[in-house]
Amino acid sequence: MFARTPRLLLRPRWADDAPALSRAIGEEAVVRNLAMAPWPYALGDAERFLGLPADPRHPSFLIMTRTAGAPRLIGGIALSPDPD
Repeated sequence: MFARTPRLLLRPRWADDAPALSRAIGEEAVVRNLAMAPWPYALGDAERFLGLPADPRHPSFLIMTRTAGAPRLIGGIALSPDPD
């Protein structure tokens, strides 16, 4: 599934996103706002995350900006089951 607006693109995660994901989560200002992420966050961590099997019942997407040049990773969103 893809969702596009003039400024944003919501799309599935791909293995090719590993370098951008590791750079983004490698920023301390970003990782401190995440519930669960290893620190320091390395390329291998991003590759492992992106390699997790996709569950169509609990989708996961990356959010990309489309405003200046090539799309750039700015976030992510996922649905997950509530254990309670």
